Amino acid sequence: MVTSFYGIRNSQPDDYEVFVRLWEACLRMHGAVPESCATERIWDLVQSPEVDFGIRLASRGKGVAAFAIYSCQINSWTGAVDGCLDTLFVSPEMRGEGLGRALVDDLLAIGRARGWQSVFWHVSADNVAARALYNRYAKEDGYCRYRVALTI
Repeated sequence: MVTSFYGIRNSQPDDYEVFVRLWEACLRMHGAVPESCATERIWDLVQSPEVDFGIRLASRGKGVAAFAIYSCQINSWTGAVDGCLDTLFVSPEMRGEGLGRALVDDLLAIGRARGWQSVFWHVSADNVAARALYNRYAKEDGYCRYRVALTI
């Protein structure tokens, strides 16, 4: 899915180095230490056709500058299928350019196409920039969690 001036696509096997660069920057931003075994495990899951787990890469201009990791799961309260935005990261030099919004819009479109009941995500209470973006989609529920209904 492509927006008007952003390229958004599924990750491909040859995107590993690009993903690692952005993933490690994301982890460092959250105060976590990148561990190669965890990174490799995530990448292996994304490449597996048996797991509904994906990485969408967003670019503007010459290179990939953002990603969204998503998964699919059964909602234990409703039995419906929901999508989860596990991680969204935009490189610092590209923040404020609309890449985060484009990735959320893209994931909602994927969810509608796949028949998900909703897409949900969590965000740290102190992540003011992310919460400002997410508040455009849904009201935070008091637990720093957001949910956008896709079906009735």
